[in-house]
Amino acid sequence: MVHWSEYFWGEGNRGLEIFSSNVKNGAIAIEEFQRFINE
Repeated sequence: MVHWSEYFWGEGNRGLEIFSSNVKNGAIAIEEFQRFINE
């Protein structure tokens, strides 16, 4: 059986780093979009 955690965490796998980066960038994009709509 393959566990997703083996591919998400560990040496050479930056899954958590990429996920947190995408979440942060997504929040920034939403804020910019809200400013655009408000203008």
